[in-house]
Amino acid sequence: MRQDTDTTAAPRPERRLPERRPPERKQKRMGKDDAPAREAFIAAAENLLQREGYAALSARRVAEEAGLTKQLLYYYFANMDELVSEMFNRTVQGFTDSLAATFAAEDPLHALWKLHSDTDSRLFTEYMAMANRNETLRAQVLKAHEQNTAKQIAALTALLHRRGIGPEIVTPETLLFLIISAARNLILEKELGIHHGAGTLEIGLDRYFQLLALPGAAAAGAPAAAPLFPPDPVEPDAC
Repeated sequence: MRQDTDTTAAPRPERRLPERRPPERKQKRMGKDDAPAREAFIAAAENLLQREGYAALSARRVAEEAGLTKQLLYYYFANMDELVSEMFNRTVQGFTDSLAATFAAEDPLHALWKLHSDTDSRLFTEYMAMANRNETLRAQVLKAHEQNTAKQIAALTALLHRRGIGPEIVTPETLLFLIISAARNLILEKELGIHHGAGTLEIGLDRYFQLLALPGAAAAGAPAAAPLFPPDPVEPDAC
């Protein structure tokens, strides 16, 4: 006997289109760039960064330092990253503006040492620390470092050439590395209360800069500067 079969198609599950989310909107600041309150926030953040380091940078601390409200801070800056970016750009611009005067000074090497020994140079150390966790700031730091290093190397190359000092005495790259590294380390050590050896190092650098300041020493037969890193003495062959 033939059995009736149900030929009715099973209902298909209802297809739902994926929910469309509205595009994320980047928060926009509304305050003017030259507003006194905006400048107060930047100055407050710089003071905190110099005094306590990047760990102290928060919207609340910056607002308290400026004597203003956190809500007002976000009126002028979309977020703290934007504030830090603006701070860094200003620091770099101030340093770049100082370079021309530094190498136009009567004693460029001492002037360069003074520039890197200034308390503001501590900010660069803090920015480098923050750049490890902030990709945008990292790109800014790398770009500024490359540009300013190239300018200083070019100026030192011309300076050493005018004074007849060749790479067998010191290269521009080595001289710049010595100045920057020594200056920043002395700043950090002094802030920690470490003063041992600081005076000796500064006296030694001062004397070396004086030797390098002898114009055309090698060509004129005057006592030339000793190599910064003299080669290791060659031991006589054992008989």
